[in-house]
Amino acid sequence: MTSTNTKFHIAVLGGAEYKADQQASPRFVSISPIGGAEVDLSGIDHDVTVVKVSLVGGVRLTVPADVTVEATGFGVPGLFGRRRFRGTGGPDAPTVRVHRYGIFGGVNIVRNG
Repeated sequence: MTSTNTKFHIAVLGGAEYKADQQASPRFVSISPIGGAEVDLSGIDHDVTVVKVSLVGGVRLTVPADVTVEATGFGVPGLFGRRRFRGTGGPDAPTVRVHRYGIFGGVNIVRNG
């Protein structure tokens, strides 16, 4: 995947806010030593990957009710291994993949609709 297909957010301090629509990039990457990411994907209709790298800071993710969310990464405390959260959609529904790497912070999933 080329960088033209990836939306980047890089900050020394502070978090990222990203609101996607149907034409959203298929990949969002947020890098910051301290700061979380608030990612609103409630308008998507395709697969999206979210990557969050930070020492301190989690991800608050808003997704449509029908998508499946796959979360991976590590943190102390936080998410370990892989977790899959099925939506109300069928096998052709979009999938949102979240890769979160850091020390503190997890992934908070909010479904709309």
